[in-house]
Amino acid sequence: MFEVSVENYRRYRDRTTVRFRPGLTVISGENGAGKSTLTEAILHALFGAKSGENPQADGSQQPYQVNFNFQGQGFVLDVHVRGNHHQVDVNGTRLVRFGSGSLKSARQVLGQHLGRLDRKRFALVYFAVQGETQVLVSLAPGQRKALLEDVLQLDVVKAAVNLQKAAVDAQIGEVQSKVQGAAHAAAQHGVGGELDQRAAALRRSTSPHTRQENLGAFMRALDQAIASHDERRAAKADALDAAQTDLAFAKAHEENCQKTCRDLEGQDRALDVVRLEKASAAGAVQAARATVQEIERTVAGRLAALDAARAAEPLARQYEAATRRVEHLTAERLQHAEERAVARRLAEATGAVVQAVSEFEQYDGLDAALAAGKQALAQAEQHCETFGDDPHSARLGQLEQRLDTLEAMKADQKSALLALGRTDEPQRCPTCGEALSREAVARLRATIEEWLQSTYPGESEQLRREREVVVAKQQHWASERKAAVAQRKAVQGQCQANEIRNARRASALEAHQAALELERDARVACLDRGIELPFDEALGDDLERRWTVVREEAERCEAAHASFAQVATLLTQWREDSNRLDVARCDVVDLERRESAVRYDGSEHEAVLHHLSEARLASQQAAKRGAEAEGAVTQAEEALASADAAAAQLALARRDVEREYDVLVREERLHVHLGKFQEHFFNVNTAQVMRRATELMRQATRQAIRALELDGDGKLFYWDQFLARHTANRLSGGEQALAGLCIRLALAERAQAISSDGRVRFLVLDEVLGSLDDERRRQVQSIFDAVLASGTFDYIVMITHLDEVKNNWAAHRIEIIHDPVTGTSRATTLPSTS
Repeated sequence: MFEVSVENYRRYRDRTTVRFRPGLTVISGENGAGKSTLTEAILHALFGAKSGENPQADGSQQPYQVNFNFQGQGFVLDVHVRGNHHQVDVNGTRLVRFGSGSLKSARQVLGQHLGRLDRKRFALVYFAVQGETQVLVSLAPGQRKALLEDVLQLDVVKAAVNLQKAAVDAQIGEVQSKVQGAAHAAAQHGVGGELDQRAAALRRSTSPHTRQENLGAFMRALDQAIASHDERRAAKADALDAAQTDLAFAKAHEENCQKTCRDLEGQDRALDVVRLEKASAAGAVQAARATVQEIERTVAGRLAALDAARAAEPLARQYEAATRRVEHLTAERLQHAEERAVARRLAEATGAVVQAVSEFEQYDGLDAALAAGKQALAQAEQHCETFGDDPHSARLGQLEQRLDTLEAMKADQKSALLALGRTDEPQRCPTCGEALSREAVARLRATIEEWLQSTYPGESEQLRREREVVVAKQQHWASERKAAVAQRKAVQGQCQANEIRNARRASALEAHQAALELERDARVACLDRGIELPFDEALGDDLERRWTVVREEAERCEAAHASFAQVATLLTQWREDSNRLDVARCDVVDLERRESAVRYDGSEHEAVLHHLSEARLASQQAAKRGAEAEGAVTQAEEALASADAAAAQLALARRDVEREYDVLVREERLHVHLGKFQEHFFNVNTAQVMRRATELMRQATRQAIRALELDGDGKLFYWDQFLARHTANRLSGGEQALAGLCIRLALAERAQAISSDGRVRFLVLDEVLGSLDDERRRQVQSIFDAVLASGTFDYIVMITHLDEVKNNWAAHRIEIIHDPVTGTSRATTLPSTS
C-alpha cells in the first residue's frame, strides 16, 4: 500500500488521491502542472512544511489537507495533515491526535519507523531530483565524499570521532591540571625542585610519545621530592619522641607534688573540722545564754502585765454595765425612728391629697371647651372644602394662549411686510404662493400695515385688560382660601391644647387616687403601732443625747475591760515561760560541758597550712613544666601531622597523575580505533555502492564501462572496456548522467540495507532523465527493472514531462492535468503499458 491524497494544497484545490502500485510508476504532465507537488506532499506529511512556506491553495478558505498511507517493512503508517496539525496511526493504533504540538509528536513517532532520519537525509536517500544524480560525478572529491557520508548516515560515526577527540583534549587538560597541582603541592612543602620545569615541558608536548617521555621525567622528579620530604618527616618524628619523654618525666614529678598536696589538704580539713566544732560549741553556749536572758525578760514582762490586768477589774465591771445601757437605748432609738418615719409618711400623704384636690379644680369647664372646639373645627373644615380647585386658572391660560397667538401673528405679518418690500425678487402670495402684481403687492402691504396699526393694538389691549381682571379675581380667591386655611389651623391648635389638658386632668385624677391610698395606709400603720398624733419629735433628741453619754462612758472603760479579760491567758503564759527558763538553764550547763571536752591546737594547724602552701607552689611549678612539655609535644605532633598530610597529598597527587594519564592513554586508543572504524565503514560501504553501481552501469552500457571506483578521498574513476583507469570527468555528459544515476540508485539500496529499522521500500526520482538521449533512457529502464528485481524497493516513482517515457516505458502511468482557466490540477490514472 502506497497512497497520497491532497486537498487545497498548492494547485490541487479539489481532493486528489494517487494510489501507487508495486513496480515502476511514471507520473507525467506539463511543466508546472504540479507533478513534484505530490512528492513534496509526502515529505510534508512525514516532516511538516518547510520553514516559511505555506502550501495553502490560492483562493481557498478551507485548510489544506494531506493524507499519506504506506506499508513499510513490518509497519503500516496512516498520516493525516490538516493545516498545521498532524494525526498519526501506526498499525491501526492512533498514536498522535490533532491538536497543539501534534507536529512535534508526529515527528517523534514517525522517526521510529523512518530509520530516525531527518528531512534532509530522508530526501537524500529516497528522493532524487533533477541535477542531483549527475552532480555525484561532477562534484569535487571532498564534496562528493561529504554527500556520500550524509546518504550513508556516517554522521553518527563522525560525531563519535569528534566527541572522542574532544574527550582526549579534555583529558590532556585534566592530566596537565593534575601535574600542575602536584608541582604546586611539592613547591608548597618546600620540595618543588625542578618539577615546574618538567611540568612546563609536559605542557609543550604535542605527540603521545613526547608526552610520555616528559611525564616519566616529571614522575622521577616527583619521586625525588617525595623522598626528600620523607627524610624531613623522620626528623620530625624523632623530635616528637624526645618531647614525649620530657612530658612523661614532668607528669611524674607533677603527680608526686599533687600527692603531697592531697595529704596536707587532708590534715588541714581534719583540723578545720575540729576548729569548726570548737567554734560551734562556743557559739551554742553563747546562744543558749542569750536564750536564757531572753526568757528571763519575757517572764518579767508577763508578770508585770498580769498585775496590770488584775488592777483593771473595777473599770471592766463599769464597762459591762455601760454596754448594757447602750444596747437598751439603741433599741429605743430604733423604735422612735420607725414611728417617726410612719408619722412623716402620713403627713406627706395628707399634703399630696390636698395638692391633688387643688390641681383637679383647675380643669372645671374642660368638657364644654372640648365640645365647642370639635364643633368649630367641623365648621372650619366645611368652609375650606367650599373653595375646591382654582376656578380662574383655565380662563387665565386661555388668555395667555390668545396673547401668544396674537404675538406670533404680529411677527408673521412683519416678516411678510419685509418680504413684500424687496424689489430685487419677484413677489409671491405668502398664503398660496402665486406670483403677485405690483397693485396686488401694494394692496397686501396696505392690509398688513392697517392690521398692525389698528387691529393688533386694539385686540392686544383688550386681552391684557381681561387678563388683569382674571388675575385680580384669582388673587382675591387665593387670599380668602388662605384665611380659611389659617382659621382651620388655629381651631385645630385649640382642640389639640384641650386634648392635652384633658390628658393632664386624667393624670391628676390618678395622682389624687394614689395619694388617698397612701394616706389610708399611713393611718393604718399609725394605729397598728399605737402612735399618738401629733407625733413628739423632741423625744428623739433626748434619746440621742442619753445614748451618746452612755456610749462615751463604755469607750473609756473598753481598754480596761480588754486588759482584765487577759488575766487567765497571761497567767498561763507566765507559767509556760517559767518552765522554758528552767529548761534553757539546764541546756547552758550541758553545752559548757561539751565545749570544754573539744581540744584544738592552733599552732599545729598553722604549721600544716605553711607546709601546704609550699607544696602547692611546687605543684604549680611542676604543672607549668608539664604544660611546657605538652606544648612541645603538641608542636611536634602538629609538625609530624603536617608532614604526614603533605606526604599523603604528594602521594595522592602522584596517584592522580598516574590515574589521569592512564585514562588519557585509553581515550587516545579509543580515538584511534574510532578513526580507523570510520575509514573502514566508509570504504566498505562505498565499495559496496561502487560494486552495485558497476553492475547497473555494465547492464546499461553493455560492458563499455567495466567498473566504477571511488578512493578514500572521494575521487571518482572508471575503467573502460580496455581496462584502462580514467577520472570520471572524461565521461561524456550522457555517460556522466547515467553513471550518476547508477551511483544514486546504488546509494539508495545501500542506505536501505544498512538501516537498522524503518525501511520504507520506495524510491522517488524527479526529472532525472532530462540530459539523456533516447538510447540512454531505454538503458535506464533496464536499470530500474534490475533495482526492482533485487527486492530492496517495492515502488519506484518516476516523475517526468517526456512523452516518450510516458508512452513507451513499461510502467504504471499517472497523468497530471492542469486547467489554466481555474489554475487547478488533478491526477488521472492511465492504463499501464507493458
